[in-house]
Amino acid sequence: MRLILFLVVYVFSFSISSFGQGKYPSTLWEISKPNVSKPSYLFGTYHVSDKGVFKLGDSIFIALKSVDIVAKEVNANTWQHEQTEMDNMELAYYRYNDKLRDVSFSEHTLNRTNTIQKLTAFLGFQPGFVNYYLYRNNIKNDGFQEEMFLDKFISSAGYKYGKEIKGLENYLESNILGIEGQKDQNDLEKREVKKIPGGLSYREMQDKIYDGYLNNNLNAMDSFQIYQYKYVASEAGGNITTNVTDPLSATINFADSNNRWLTFVPDNDQFYPFNWIRSGTYASPTTDHLPAGSDAWIDPKNYKDEVDFDNSKVFAKLLNGGVAPHKLVGYQADYMPLAYHPSGTQGDINLMRNNAGISYHPSVDIVITSDKSKWTRCPVIETGRVASLNVGGAEPGELRKSPSKLLNGQNDPSETGMGWFPGYAIDLETGTRMHMAFGENSFLSSDKGADMEWNPTSRIVLPSGEPIFGGVQPIWVFAADLKKINSYPTLRDFPAYIPSVDGTSANFLKQKYDVMQTGSAADATAAFRDVFSNLTWVCYPLTIPGQTTRSSDVTIKLRMNKEYKNYVTTGLNGGRPMYSWNMDGFASNVGQSEALASVLDMINIVPNPYYAFSEYERTRIDTRVKITNLPEKCTINIYSSNGKLIRTFKKDSEITSVDWDLNNNKRIPIASGVYLIHVEVPDIGERVLKFFAGMRQVDLQGI
Repeated sequence: MRLILFLVVYVFSFSISSFGQGKYPSTLWEISKPNVSKPSYLFGTYHVSDKGVFKLGDSIFIALKSVDIVAKEVNANTWQHEQTEMDNMELAYYRYNDKLRDVSFSEHTLNRTNTIQKLTAFLGFQPGFVNYYLYRNNIKNDGFQEEMFLDKFISSAGYKYGKEIKGLENYLESNILGIEGQKDQNDLEKREVKKIPGGLSYREMQDKIYDGYLNNNLNAMDSFQIYQYKYVASEAGGNITTNVTDPLSATINFADSNNRWLTFVPDNDQFYPFNWIRSGTYASPTTDHLPAGSDAWIDPKNYKDEVDFDNSKVFAKLLNGGVAPHKLVGYQADYMPLAYHPSGTQGDINLMRNNAGISYHPSVDIVITSDKSKWTRCPVIETGRVASLNVGGAEPGELRKSPSKLLNGQNDPSETGMGWFPGYAIDLETGTRMHMAFGENSFLSSDKGADMEWNPTSRIVLPSGEPIFGGVQPIWVFAADLKKINSYPTLRDFPAYIPSVDGTSANFLKQKYDVMQTGSAADATAAFRDVFSNLTWVCYPLTIPGQTTRSSDVTIKLRMNKEYKNYVTTGLNGGRPMYSWNMDGFASNVGQSEALASVLDMINIVPNPYYAFSEYERTRIDTRVKITNLPEKCTINIYSSNGKLIRTFKKDSEITSVDWDLNNNKRIPIASGVYLIHVEVPDIGERVLKFFAGMRQVDLQGI
């Protein structure tokens, strides 16, 4: 029987005995039963408005030391997380209560899905909400109740004494019941019926959010939050920003571990092109900017982080800073792995980076292979930033102005700007193959930046300090069906890569770049938005010094933390996932003599040779080997090298081995030498093994 100290923070109107001093009275009840060897205790306090130091009597500490469990109203380890989880439900449902109409508060509620981020945001928002979130006080004002300070104090004391801390209340379930009970409250009926984009009124949205939570309907929840977010952002006069999720893992696997040839440009936070992933909190104040005429690639103004999207720099650590989501990839200066087509304005770029929301990025496999039948035909993007130095005067972000490459490596004089990426990318969530592109800085011809082939070198920086980065040959991966999957209104759908179509001059991505290059302003803008709304992952590769590019197949696996979505391909099974499997390669084959004969070669004797000892022996006088992988029925005859029969076993059991104690049929130990083991399987065949035994002298000491 474990003893429990119950800590209750409700107001007590009476006490049996009072401990403590001054204005901090407390009450301690001792609870005993005839069949319990030690008592339990129930402790409570009067609520006070001041948060002074607690002066508790020795009785409470004696009780703490004597019990096994300290049970409080809520578990100190979980209630804060449950509180913030409840906020997504409670405040979304009652968001339009007059007391909660503050737009900034609504924006925080919608954007801060991470518990720590949410608490951090509220710490700088309003003292009343700090009180609400940190001290579990349901009255949102600037005063502090003493109950949570006491909880913290008692919890720390319990931990110090090595006690187990428990909670008596499930805070999340309690609040769900509270919301359900208030669903039809009169003030909800009286709220203004005002339409927002999408044709929903406040009350309709409230019902939608309630039903979504009640029925675990993720689609309903997602669509509701889209409309809510658009409304709140437009009321605040701000931009619609992108939701954020977190990565699960990023791995790189080589088919031949002896040829680990691929690495990446490692990201860091310096004012230098190594800083290509814009995770963090640097806002690039004007005081940091260099004078006009300075090299753009060392000017701090070009290294502004995407603040609030990856402040903790989780994405900057994927593959040691070698791969990142489009939203976080730098583009503002030379040697960056991202160059937007010049048909897009800065406003278009900002909008497309927002559309390329990290939360929409799929989990993907990027495979580099020597199998040309699996290669991907794709645009080759000019990454050089000075058009006058680039081949053909190509602007950064345009297609390379060199002849395209055929799959056999020959030039294609009929067009420019297209090549073959030596591999492919697969969307793990839909199973679709994805469009790809890669870049080249054609000025860096000595580092294979002008040959229209993806083959990054190992050179990183010149002795002068100027970057090379393997010829600046990044890999771009484009998503398919983003709008269809995520139901977000400003997203744009992009088709999957189909080798029979996109492996020809009808390549969809090539057509979009042609429109950006030669189409009308309106068409070029639309094509720009189609392309860069769907750019998801960017890799910045290098070859490891001393290794040969593509000397081994490589698989890069990127996994994202995302909710499941319905994605209809064939329409079978109502569009939901459907799997099939079989045991053809694993099922037992019964009554197939040919199959059994083919496995006779698996019959063996171990250990062979036997050198006076085996792992099967358990005593000093034990000698033992095993004849293994035997069928259910068989006859085993063991002969000496001169043909004399030494031992016979007749097996008729499901056990797949026979133990031989290295004795003959008379139970006399055999001599050292070579033996022949003949295994006959009725109606199937036979197997003959050679066996050498080196026998030891029998040790009878202590027997």
